[in-house]
Amino acid sequence: MFRIIVLWFLCCLVLGGATEVDNKTAETLGKLVGVIEETSSKLTEVRGDFEAIENDASKLEDAEALKGQEAELAARLAELKNQFDELATGVGGEDLQTAEEANLDLAEEFHDILRPVARVLKKATEKPREIEMLRARQKRLEEQAKLAKGALERLSRWQDDGVDAIAYARVVELRELWESRQRDADGQLEALGVQMEQQAAEKAPLLQPVSEALGNFFKGRGLNLLKAVVALVGTWFFLRWIWSLLHKLPLVKKQNQGTFGWRLLELGSVIVSAMFAALAALFMLYSSGDWLLLTLFIIFIVGLGWTAKSTIPKTFDQTKMLLNLGPVRKGERLTFEGVPWEVGTIGIYTELRNCRLTGGLIRMSIQRLSTLRSRPHESSEPWFPTNAGDWILLNNALGKVIVQTPEYVKILRMGGARETYLTSDFLGLVPVNLMKSFRVSGVFGIDYSHQKISTTEVPTLFESRLEIALIDLLEDREHLNSVKVEFALAGPSSLDFKVLADFKGDAASRYDKIDRAIQRICVDVCNEQGWIIPFTQVTIHNAGG
Repeated sequence: MFRIIVLWFLCCLVLGGATEVDNKTAETLGKLVGVIEETSSKLTEVRGDFEAIENDASKLEDAEALKGQEAELAARLAELKNQFDELATGVGGEDLQTAEEANLDLAEEFHDILRPVARVLKKATEKPREIEMLRARQKRLEEQAKLAKGALERLSRWQDDGVDAIAYARVVELRELWESRQRDADGQLEALGVQMEQQAAEKAPLLQPVSEALGNFFKGRGLNLLKAVVALVGTWFFLRWIWSLLHKLPLVKKQNQGTFGWRLLELGSVIVSAMFAALAALFMLYSSGDWLLLTLFIIFIVGLGWTAKSTIPKTFDQTKMLLNLGPVRKGERLTFEGVPWEVGTIGIYTELRNCRLTGGLIRMSIQRLSTLRSRPHESSEPWFPTNAGDWILLNNALGKVIVQTPEYVKILRMGGARETYLTSDFLGLVPVNLMKSFRVSGVFGIDYSHQKISTTEVPTLFESRLEIALIDLLEDREHLNSVKVEFALAGPSSLDFKVLADFKGDAASRYDKIDRAIQRICVDVCNEQGWIIPFTQVTIHNAGG
């Protein structure tokens, strides 16, 4: 009767226009039915033999052997039936197993959000793992078929005329057993081949199970979580936007926003915004009926509150800074890495600005800011000694500042060479800025033979000639502020005169040329007047001012 039902089932499959794989599956199912019936008959026979000798003490060894054979046949029969069911329905036994939600404890629910990730990974590798298991099983069955074939070849050597009747009867039994095992192995191998073909035919894209699992997650708990996050973030930014609009009201703009009361109000607005954002997320989870996420969120908020309670004493200094009561205050001046900065609005991150520097903005965390000190800033204090484009004296050499940033300052030297200094090192070298005004000074000496006119005629003549020559050199009378020549001292071998020439910053690029011109003009005056220049003449230092 069972065989008739199976054949009818196979006919329905054929009449339904099955594919080539389905036809082969139907043929394999028919073969499996034969193997199942044969194994079932053999099992019934073994059980009958076992019951016959079960209570016979003289045949305990045979009973143990029959018992082991019975267990082996029962397991094989169950495996064959399971294989038939899976091959016929295409549904595995594991797919029918479901977990009862009522048996899950709190720990199980707690990890429920993370389970979709593991399920996605498992689902993504399900097909490759199934194929690998089928290949491993195929290899084992091939080994079993090979063993059965070898055993049958060896048993075929023993003929009726070669051994006694009892031994030959045992050989016949063994031959039947190993023939059955070989048929089982061959049948299962054929079924495995069809299963592997089915797996190859049903192979789906790798991302399909991933997208399906994520889709299921975001239709349930994931969607509730997303709603809560959107409510939290949206409420926070909406309230902060309202607060920023209040800042733009004319009445609010007139207020001194650096006072303690205003800072306290601003800190309170942050706390209120955070509270309303948390309440919005809680309400969204409550309205969704997701008690697990609601409970977890409440536990999270309580944990934050408890943590804040234990960390408030440690962050007391930072809280004072947020209220503009700490060692660093808004609008004051502080020095960081050798560079002066103006303190902006103090918050979780505070902006430090220097208007003289390119890219003169850095953001500093309140933890780092709490280690610094600020002081009130006077309007006369410069934020940096130079500007880009200024001519300076650095290491007693003329140069032009072309770039200055918080990290480095680049100097263009005469002739085109460029030097780069760390900003802190540049300030440490104390550059002399020539852009407002500067002085070029020098010392020039004449022989003692001109002692009578050294304090009257000589300084006046030097001064008039220097003024005329320097104006011609600069091509602009406005660039020269003044020229003075004064008797300096009676040296060991000469009467020395101090030359002091003051210029406006527009002439700074000609500083070196002016320095050399002063000595040249003084020599020209001596040549015109016939004044003697001593051989031990020493030219003194030059200094800008």
